[in-house]
Amino acid sequence: MNFSLVYIPDVAIDIKDAFNWYQKVSTGLGHEFLRMFFANTSDLQWNPEINRKMFEDFRRRLMNRFPYVVYYRIENSQIIIYGVFHCARNPQLIKKSISSRN
Repeated sequence: MNFSLVYIPDVAIDIKDAFNWYQKVSTGLGHEFLRMFFANTSDLQWNPEINRKMFEDFRRRLMNRFPYVVYYRIENSQIIIYGVFHCARNPQLIKKSISSRN
């Protein structure tokens, strides 16, 4: 089954912040971050259940090359992306953040 991807609005802020930070580190690195983010999320369409549940029904996908995780839920035939967070963040704060996002 092929799932469709849905990104809640807060994800755009998460991505923009990470993009800007990486661009400051090295020109072009922000674009590489974006490429890896979209590659990792599009891979979820083929087998979203490959990643285990972390918080309630939220699953997480570790990104390749960058220390970020993508949190998502599977609802019917959709994969809803709820957040993109740096791995160094406190898991309890991440849980609280994604639980309050719509």
